Amino acid sequence: MFVTFNVDRIWKGPTQRRLILPLYATLDSVHFAKGQSYLVFADRHVVSPTIEGSMKVPTVTEAVFYVSQCSQTQPSEQARETLTKLGRGRKP
Repeated sequence: MFVTFNVDRIWKGPTQRRLILPLYATLDSVHFAKGQSYLVFADRHVVSPTIEGSMKVPTVTEAVFYVSQCSQTQPSEQARETLTKLGRGRKP
């Protein structure tokens, strides 16, 4: 299972309109609610049949990301100070 976001702003990394996170990678770090806005700090997930421990996602054609337990990912309303420091960002 996955969590999928429609991306509004990007500060670093590839420009894409959707962000896909495997649900198991978010269970211990962030609890997402449908319809809520989030500031997400994510890294690209390694997807490879030849790398041990990598995720195998045969049905997803888009890049998959993950959120570290130590990330500052949080609901946007709680991230106002961080959003101010980051600035406007760019549209995907």
